[in-house]
Amino acid sequence: MKMSNVVVLAVVGAAASVAMADGRVRITDATGIYDGTNGSGGAFTATTVSGSNGLNGGAGGSSTTFLTFCLERSEYLSFGNTYFTQISDRAVAGGSNADPTTGAPNVPGQGFDVLSPVTALLYQTFRNGGSFGGVAPVMTSALTSALQDAIWYSEGELGSISGNALAMYNWARNQNPQSIGNVRVMRLWTSYSNGVYSGNAQDLLTIVPLPPAAFAGLGTLAGVIGMGYIRRRRLASI
Repeated sequence: MKMSNVVVLAVVGAAASVAMADGRVRITDATGIYDGTNGSGGAFTATTVSGSNGLNGGAGGSSTTFLTFCLERSEYLSFGNTYFTQISDRAVAGGSNADPTTGAPNVPGQGFDVLSPVTALLYQTFRNGGSFGGVAPVMTSALTSALQDAIWYSEGELGSISGNALAMYNWARNQNPQSIGNVRVMRLWTSYSNGVYSGNAQDLLTIVPLPPAAFAGLGTLAGVIGMGYIRRRRLASI
């Protein structure tokens, strides 16, 4: 749902994501054509407060901001708040899927949801100003909402979609993406102390630079995960 960030660049190990650095961000609602019409999803404007929160710029962004979309329909943010953030390849809590590397139980609010390569392609295309195969030659508020719905559907947050949302999703799926590339999950937290994050909020999307060396293994692992990821199945009513 609509809301701010902070980021920790992470290398994903065999068992879990390991935080390497952290930052803080503030989330506000996007404006104009990037302000969705449904009132519950993105795009949101992420403004860097400190640290590294991923790459700024892209469609609707600036040297200190970027636009992002939410992954969880059941979690919320507050506009204007500042959040601590981790960067990972998977959303934390709120989901019903097991983490394929740890075998966490399929219990809502526990475990992790690996980011879908389809979702990653949708977001990367948006940040690059792409048209999703001609579906959105010029972005509008309605198309921004359609993209949010396509992302939610790709992540198992919606049981069905139609119209432009379905067209966007089908376009991305038909590209047969095998990796999440440099798209990542930006986990939001309300508190951070002595290396421990607490008070998880919404999970958003971001893009990180790749490599250099510290991220080379992350890109490789993302490709492996992309071949056999477990897609979240936390279905919600529209």
